[in-house]
Amino acid sequence: MPAPAVRDRHLREALTRAAHWMEGAYIGSVAAWPVTRGDADTPVWGGSIDGIRAFAAVERLREIGHGLDVPDHFDIRFDEVVAGILGQQKRDGSFPLREIGFAGIEPTAWVLVGLKEYGHPRSEHVDRALAYLSSRVAQDGTVRSGVEETDRSPRVIPSALTLWAFALWGYDADAQDRIRNFLFRTRDPNTGGWGARRNGTPSPAMTGMVLHALTAADTPIPAEVQKAALRYLQRLQNPDGSWPPVSDHWAIRTRREVRFPHFHVSGNFWILLALTRCDDQSARDMARRLVRHVLASQDRSSSVGTMGSWDDTFGNGTDRYVWLVSQGMIALCEWRLSRPRTRRAAAAEALRDALQRTARWFARRRLWIVVLGLTIIVLAPQIDASVRTIADWFDLDPASLREELVASGLASVAIGLLSVLFRPSRRGRGPR
Repeated sequence: MPAPAVRDRHLREALTRAAHWMEGAYIGSVAAWPVTRGDADTPVWGGSIDGIRAFAAVERLREIGHGLDVPDHFDIRFDEVVAGILGQQKRDGSFPLREIGFAGIEPTAWVLVGLKEYGHPRSEHVDRALAYLSSRVAQDGTVRSGVEETDRSPRVIPSALTLWAFALWGYDADAQDRIRNFLFRTRDPNTGGWGARRNGTPSPAMTGMVLHALTAADTPIPAEVQKAALRYLQRLQNPDGSWPPVSDHWAIRTRREVRFPHFHVSGNFWILLALTRCDDQSARDMARRLVRHVLASQDRSSSVGTMGSWDDTFGNGTDRYVWLVSQGMIALCEWRLSRPRTRRAAAAEALRDALQRTARWFARRRLWIVVLGLTIIVLAPQIDASVRTIADWFDLDPASLREELVASGLASVAIGLLSVLFRPSRRGRGPR
């Protein structure tokens, strides 16, 4: 069943609330964002660069002219924020990371993505960051970011983000190809999804992240790979439109791996970003259901510290994260940018989706349609008494009515046989 439409008014209200929350989290005295609202620490990743990305997404949406009257005046000195980010770049070209035991792959790639979205020109800072990432790409396409990673279990996130950054800046095509091959190799052939590590358990969040990174990098994705991933996501989508939370392999301290279950709300945002880039009716339906969930789960309380944010603490805390609100704003903006811009285009897309759903309905019932048609053909000449009664009711010729029944039966058989052409491919389907 198709998901109900999302009104632009509701989307505008949600983005406005989120933008005002982001403005409130901004620390004007140092022109930077913290990780959590009210915190004094202002790191690059999770704070300042995420604030830049959020407002850059809103600006892109406004420039396209969707009629979403999101406020465009905020008391934020964006150029100073960018200067502060660049000032934290290390000698090797990377940007610092708070977690212990990891190189700065993720924040460096994230900064490069954010700078490109903000419209920052190619500069020495950008070249040094790109060169640093390039030095971390192995011949097999893995991007090593942890001191305890092994050949058997490299993490997927560093590779996905590095590919995205390289593609945006048009850098190191050979490394891009190696990373693409690695990401395709890490895909689980049984489910069609991706996990946090090679040979790891797939999750909807990681599947969304990798799909988004591949498509953002203009990677040709085989049709069977995309369909299998969408079927995997479709099987696991909750009735409310969200996906279940998972734990990600993240920070490493000494010999103990720490897992953070922060792929709940943020995982949904990654999935939405991936779905917006899929020209598939099932992806559009899943995305609409997810958007409705995202809008409904946004904090609308009167609390200044939380209104407009999303809760990723499973109700166990009051912290609200800048990176999470930023990701939500970006996902909603990108989803709206992928939608038709006029009512006529929206109506055309709705008609196309309706035709596709009708074709699938017939395809799923093709056998019964053929059986019904054959039954009518066989029985029509033998139901003389019934035909005469019906013909008398409508003042029709019994012979003509029998011919119409036979013709209807033949048409049903033809429709059933033609529906085979629209039968969904089962190749790559995982176990149910």
